[in-house]
Amino acid sequence: MKKRLLSLLLSLSLLAASVPPAFAAEGYNNFTTIATYAQGQFTDVAADAWYAENVKTAYELGLINGSSANAFTPSGSLTVGEAIKLSAVLHRIYTSGSAAFEASTPWYQTYVSYALQNGLITAGYANYDAAVTRAQFAVILAAALPDEALPVINDVEDGAIPDVSTASLYAASVYQLYRAGVLTGSDTAGSFRPSASIQRAEVAAIVTRMADQSLRRSVSLLRTASVELTSEQLFAQCSPAVFYIVVYDKAGSAIASGSGVFLSESGEAVTNYHVIEGASSAKIRTSEGKVYDVSGVYAYDADLDLARIQVKGSGFHSLPLGDSQNLTTGAAVYAIGSPQGLENTLSNGIISSAHRTIEGMDYIQTTAAISHGSSGGALLNTKGELIGITSAYIEGGQNLNLAIPVRYLEELKTSSLVTLSAIVAESNKVTTTAATYAGFYPAPDFGAYAGVSAYQTDTAKGVTTYAYRASDIKGTANTVISGYLNLLTQNGFVFAGSQEQTGYSSLTYYQQSYTLMLTIGAGKAGVDEYVLISLSNT
Repeated sequence: MKKRLLSLLLSLSLLAASVPPAFAAEGYNNFTTIATYAQGQFTDVAADAWYAENVKTAYELGLINGSSANAFTPSGSLTVGEAIKLSAVLHRIYTSGSAAFEASTPWYQTYVSYALQNGLITAGYANYDAAVTRAQFAVILAAALPDEALPVINDVEDGAIPDVSTASLYAASVYQLYRAGVLTGSDTAGSFRPSASIQRAEVAAIVTRMADQSLRRSVSLLRTASVELTSEQLFAQCSPAVFYIVVYDKAGSAIASGSGVFLSESGEAVTNYHVIEGASSAKIRTSEGKVYDVSGVYAYDADLDLARIQVKGSGFHSLPLGDSQNLTTGAAVYAIGSPQGLENTLSNGIISSAHRTIEGMDYIQTTAAISHGSSGGALLNTKGELIGITSAYIEGGQNLNLAIPVRYLEELKTSSLVTLSAIVAESNKVTTTAATYAGFYPAPDFGAYAGVSAYQTDTAKGVTTYAYRASDIKGTANTVISGYLNLLTQNGFVFAGSQEQTGYSSLTYYQQSYTLMLTIGAGKAGVDEYVLISLSNT
């Protein structure tokens, strides 16, 4: 069992007028005119265009050039490489007064290397010629200047940007730029449109605000109290943000399924770690029936039982995060997930314990029904805010269901995107004889993997058998066994068939030198449930 984050709903009042900020940073003195902009230099920039003065200023400061000698292409999309170049140039001018960079092949490599060395980006990108999303641009740009060069001049409350969840990986950068007056939103509601591309005309305005404090803008975005929804309204509003996920092993066979929740329209999502554990790939299906690949994982924690994943695509529905710290026992809640594979199932109930501690972890205990397949789904308050990730239920009782508070999402240490297969290879790899059965390398030691000791060992007629009590396994036995089977595959064992008998089931795997049989049963040797690992030479 395991642990988990925050945000709220929104709406706002908006003011957009120039404001002369009462601050100064020494590095701004380095932004000086280094080029001459001739009237009509770019034939596609009309003198009365809203962005004309920004294009002129950005060109004169050496921040941005045209797409050709006489064209700027204001409606064209900025690429990832161009965004990194802008960040690198801003940073170098601010810190050293120079915008000079050596030429390289490809052209963007010199800027990428500089950005990596100076922490403007934390990892490389797969395609530097792809259009940069507005979310990516915000992250890359915000890193160009130190915090003291981006002081807060605007009142923008957490959760007040309509389409930016505070749980998203780019939220901190977006909110910083809004509060500094560099970004103001793309409509009167202050929407950011994180997964959309950004036009060069917009870029010209934004980078000049970065370089010239007097161009910063005023914007005020305030949360308002969200209203309670009927069950029908809640399902209609929230169910598109909850998806069905199927995970696959290295051979492409489905090994498990569960649920997940979108945190942003650009495909960032959350599910339980145990849903993706041991998987080499995964696909999700939305409530609209569309199927998308999971491109990787940003962060995961087995103890918290949470994983932040990236779904390949954009334009997804997402959920705002609610306050999971100050919950009230007895409050009404709803759960949406895919119990037993029944996609987008809605159930309701109450919070039966706002803070239930089990094995040192804090859970939301609820009567809202969940079962196998609900893992990774949404627990919602009556305002349609995500307050928990449905995770488990206690067998032998009635309506004893558990969800991980969303506040724990902030405990996940985010990193660059890693594929599921890379995680499997790293976490399940057995390379030393210490983690394998004596004399049967590379057969992984079940006891070492599951954290249990064999209660019985026997060798007879060339077959060595190890017996384990299922009750000794740390964690959910089914999950541990599933992970062990995947580990067998990772270490070169091939599935050879299964047997079902009254009281037990057996799975046989073979490798070049050894055969391994895993038997799961009940009532043997006075042990209610047991796992047997039998090994022999092939």
